[in-house]
Amino acid sequence: PTILGLRRRLLSVLLAFLLGVPFARAESRYWSGGGAAGAWFDANNWTPNSNYPQAGDDVGISNGVTVLLTNSTAPLGSFTITNATLVFTNWDTTLNATNVIIRDSGVFTLSSAFTTNQMSNRVYVVCTNLTLEAGGSINADAHGYWGANGPGAGRVAVDYYQAGGSHGGLGARGEACLVVPTGTYGSASAPIQPGSGGGCYADQARIDYAGKGGGVVRISAAGTVTVRGT
Repeated sequence: PTILGLRRRLLSVLLAFLLGVPFARAESRYWSGGGAAGAWFDANNWTPNSNYPQAGDDVGISNGVTVLLTNSTAPLGSFTITNATLVFTNWDTTLNATNVIIRDSGVFTLSSAFTTNQMSNRVYVVCTNLTLEAGGSINADAHGYWGANGPGAGRVAVDYYQAGGSHGGLGARGEACLVVPTGTYGSASAPIQPGSGGGCYADQARIDYAGKGGGVVRISAAGTVTVRGT
């Protein structure tokens, strides 16, 4: 056959193939799960409940709920949260969306502080544009290393006033300024690690009350990040 004939045959085969393939259609999907908290990857928590959010979907969460994100999402078209909380668990869990909007009383946070040997957590967003509106927040306070844990942790000893935890800067001195904090670690201008916990007196009850380090927030945006919230 001629080259033109081959092209026509290839185009015919390609067209037949495409017509036979069902294309997934993006949805506008909203949280409808009952109770105070629920899992992102449970289709029953979403309307329409044919599935949890899929690639290209426009997703909305509201109504005072708490949603647990335990694994990375599909690349969403958009994600909007209002008067609700999204809790990230695990270090590599990522919210992926073209546009992310955190509205009034919308919160991104992460699960509780962790010890040096446990799986750590962070808020991790990959997007084109992120808008944090007035009243919205991304909060990682005290969600880094547990008290007396981490590379810059204050020591545990039979003295009441131990040094604070270090990270990009030194923790406070303890015991009338005589107890020296552990040295700094990581980058002060572009930190990627959690903050360390403070030191304490050497018994378990006081370890549990020791100050916790700050958690990690990572936003990777190809476009614009607008911050009007906290």
